[in-house]
Amino acid sequence: MNGTVLILDDDSSLLESLADCLEAADFSVLKGNNGIDGLDRMDEQRPDIIVCDIMMPEMDGYMFFKQVRDNRDWLSIPFVFLSAKSGTADLKLGYELGADLYVKKPFDPDKLITMLRSKLQRAKELNSVIKTKIEHRREPCFESFDPEFRAPLNLIQNYMRVYQERIASVAPGEADDIARVMQATLSRFVKLFEDLTLFVYIQSGAVGVEFQILYQKIDLSMDLQQLLEEYQDQARKRGVTFHHFLPDEFLMHGHAHYTREIFKRLIENAIKFSQAGGNVWIGAEIRQEMIRVSIRDDGMGISKDELSKLYSSFKGGDRIRIDLQGAGLGLAIAGKLVHLHGGEIQVESALGVGSTFQVWLPRNLGEE
Repeated sequence: MNGTVLILDDDSSLLESLADCLEAADFSVLKGNNGIDGLDRMDEQRPDIIVCDIMMPEMDGYMFFKQVRDNRDWLSIPFVFLSAKSGTADLKLGYELGADLYVKKPFDPDKLITMLRSKLQRAKELNSVIKTKIEHRREPCFESFDPEFRAPLNLIQNYMRVYQERIASVAPGEADDIARVMQATLSRFVKLFEDLTLFVYIQSGAVGVEFQILYQKIDLSMDLQQLLEEYQDQARKRGVTFHHFLPDEFLMHGHAHYTREIFKRLIENAIKFSQAGGNVWIGAEIRQEMIRVSIRDDGMGISKDELSKLYSSFKGGDRIRIDLQGAGLGLAIAGKLVHLHGGEIQVESALGVGSTFQVWLPRNLGEE
């Protein structure tokens, strides 16, 4: 078996014909007529490679590609655009988005199959390198954070024990309170686990391998505005107001998913440590060949001692303590991802005044 191919095209006759050719060439095939179908198929089974038309109803190929690349578990899946659009601008856009291939219709099925086999082989080699790097670094990283895993799990276990011992006398309102605490603690644990998994992935060097093939053109302004929309409810619950000063378009070359991860963690951190009724300011500007993004809050601030630990983690320290209610790991991840993009992160802070994080990223790293 060569692997599993997901094919998306709203032309049913072409879809079935291509599926027959791929199955005859010993591929397993998943099919769909648009991007929504594609996401449903991928939730059921992860394909090894994707072949996707661009012009489709409900969710077109470009939107589907973005949804795929926004999921870290799907980042390494090779992606092939298959389209009747043959203009230079369309071809350029397909590659700028980060697609592995852009194949024009009509096409030779045998040549397409040869290209798919080549891309699958390259993906297998990449995944093998990543797996080796992760296994090499996994144990020390997890041992460093063992106490942080045990704390929320012990809390859940304690609440469960209390609940079971008193189940006959627990009032409905008290049961709801226990359930809310357990849910919040479980959410904290899941977030910690996801962050730690990413931290191990970065420490292993696997992210650096991904960077070699997944650089693309990014509209950073659009990504920042989308993140602010995503975190609006969380900010509102804490009484925090966003103030942003962003240009309409801010193009740079980078890794789309991990660029978002940088600012996702900095925005989360700014909200978390803001006081009720506080403010968060986000601004961006171009300074020669660099982009500077500033995220400032008027929250609790960071002590000089904790600042020194953050600076250490930004410069690549292997052991990161999780302090400040869990901020240390998120900020360490942000710092390491900035470094992998060839940039720099700076922080100024004072207790009771607030913090300002400045991220400097090169505009054209990875551009040919």
